[in-house]
Amino acid sequence: MKSSILGVIAVVMAALAVWYITQLQTQIADLQSQLAAAQAAPPAPPPTAVAAKPQPAARVGNAAAAGKARSLSIGERAAMVSELSAGGAHAGRPVWFTTTPGNAEAAKFQKLLQSVFEEAGWEIKGNRGSSFPIKAGIYFFAADLEPPDYVRAVSAAFEAAGVPIASSGNGYRDYYAERKAEDPNWRGFEMTENQSFVLAIGRAP
Repeated sequence: MKSSILGVIAVVMAALAVWYITQLQTQIADLQSQLAAAQAAPPAPPPTAVAAKPQPAARVGNAAAAGKARSLSIGERAAMVSELSAGGAHAGRPVWFTTTPGNAEAAKFQKLLQSVFEEAGWEIKGNRGSSFPIKAGIYFFAADLEPPDYVRAVSAAFEAAGVPIASSGNGYRDYYAERKAEDPNWRGFEMTENQSFVLAIGRAP
């Protein structure tokens, strides 16, 4: 009896093993079929890059309009007049201006500085428009390497008032001639024969 039961169990176990093996073979066949189909299919295209929407360029207005309009306080004006007048020692001295073109703020500031020189008794010899755009700030160039005292009084006046000068130098007439000889297209501040210096007014910083 016992041996017959063991025989039945053995048959059942063998049947289960056959069924399990059959299921595994079926699953393996399905996986192999799916893999073959995947390999035969063309590769999926990469995702299309979406171009960023171009942003409108920032509007660039007049450079001087972006800067604060320049002015002089009562104290600054008084300090300049004091240095320029030197107790009447510089009365009648000449002054030459040149102003960056097409800039309303620079033109207004030049008129303000001109009024300071006039109050100190100086003679305005001219205010020519520059033939090229002048960079931001005030520029002061003396024609000779050894300028007269009244020319030095100009830089002293700006220093006393705390008004910065962007660039300055002596011997500008010779420097201008040398640069023009090297490059005829170079642009600078041309001085007349009797001109001793130039105050060039650029746009507002």
